[in-house]
Amino acid sequence: MAREKNPNLEILMLAVDKLGELAEEMVFLGGCATGLLITDPAAPPIRVTRDVDAIVQLANPVGHAGVRLRDTPADTENVR
Repeated sequence: MAREKNPNLEILMLAVDKLGELAEEMVFLGGCATGLLITDPAAPPIRVTRDVDAIVQLANPVGHAGVRLRDTPADTENVR
């Protein structure tokens, strides 16, 4: 899918920018990443999402503390 047709690219790039070097250790998934995976030009339009889902492996509590110390506040609203 062409980048200009991906409505979620801007929010994904904003998250990557905020995460800095940590983003290199993360895998982005969910709705924000869908447009990066679809290559069929006949595919239906990508739905807009308002969040960015990511996963990272932390080997120890020190790694977790490093993630929590980022300048982005924790989003506890959507914690399940």
